Amino acid sequence: METETAVAAHPPSGGGRRLHPLPLRIMHWVNVAVMLVMITSGWGIYDDDVIVRGFHFSPFWRLGDWAAWSLNWHFAGMWFLVINGLFYLGYGFATGRFREKLLPIRPAEIVRTVVDTLHLKIAHEDITVYNAVQKLLYIIVILAGIAQVVTGIAIWKPVQFSGLVSLLGGFQTARVLHFAGMTVIVGFLIIHVTLALFVPKTLWAMLTGGPKLKPRTRVEGGHAT
Repeated sequence: METETAVAAHPPSGGGRRLHPLPLRIMHWVNVAVMLVMITSGWGIYDDDVIVRGFHFSPFWRLGDWAAWSLNWHFAGMWFLVINGLFYLGYGFATGRFREKLLPIRPAEIVRTVVDTLHLKIAHEDITVYNAVQKLLYIIVILAGIAQVVTGIAIWKPVQFSGLVSLLGGFQTARVLHFAGMTVIVGFLIIHVTLALFVPKTLWAMLTGGPKLKPRTRVEGGHAT
C-alpha cells in the first residue's frame, strides 16, 4: 500500500493545468476578433481626418464604407474590448499568470534572444516558457492597450473629459497618441503572427490548451499544496 509520501512524489499522470486554460483561450480569441474590428474601423475613421498628410488606408482594409459606419463599428467593438480586457487583466493578476510568465525580464536575455532571432534560431522547443523578448512584447502591448482606452475616451468625449484631454496635451495630441498606440499594437500583431507561423505548435496550443504543466508545489507547515 502506497504511503502519502509516495503518492505525493508520483502524482496522477492526468493531473496538472494546461499551459493556456480555457478562460484564457476564450479571452484570447475574443480579443483577436475585437482587435480586427477596432483596427480596421479605426482606419476608416482616420481616413476622414488624416493625421499624416497624404497617407490614407485603402478601402480594402477599412471596416465601414464611410466615417459614420466606421464609428459605429468602433464604438460597438470598444465595449467588447474594454470588458474582455478587464477580465483578462483581472485573470492575469488573480491567478498570478502575469508574474509567472512575464517576470523577470533581464536586459542580457533580451539581447541574446534578439541575436538568436536575427540568426533564425527560433525553434522555441519549450513553449511553456516565454523568452525575454516575448515577455517584453506582451508587457508593451498590454500597456499600449490600456493607453488606447485612455486616449480613446479623451477623443470620444473631449468636453466631458476635458481634464484628461488637457493632461494628454490637447485633442489633436490625443489623436496622435491614439494613432501611435494603434501602430504599436499592429506591429505587435505582425510579429506575433509571424512567430506563430514559424512555430506552429504555439498556435495549436492556443486552440487546444497546450501541454499540461507540472503542478506548482508549496510547502506550508509540512504539507504540500
